[in-house]
Amino acid sequence: MVKVYEIDGLRPVVHPTAYVHPTAVLIGDVIVGARCYVGPL
Repeated sequence: MVKVYEIDGLRPVVHPTAYVHPTAVLIGDVIVGARCYVGPL
């Protein structure tokens, strides 16, 4: 399960065509664009 954390009201946004590895952690003001890959932690 991808961990997504909000900080100061800013929450990561992940495009539906992006791949985020289940052990990845996204925190705060992050935008993962179309067809992007976020690998394991």
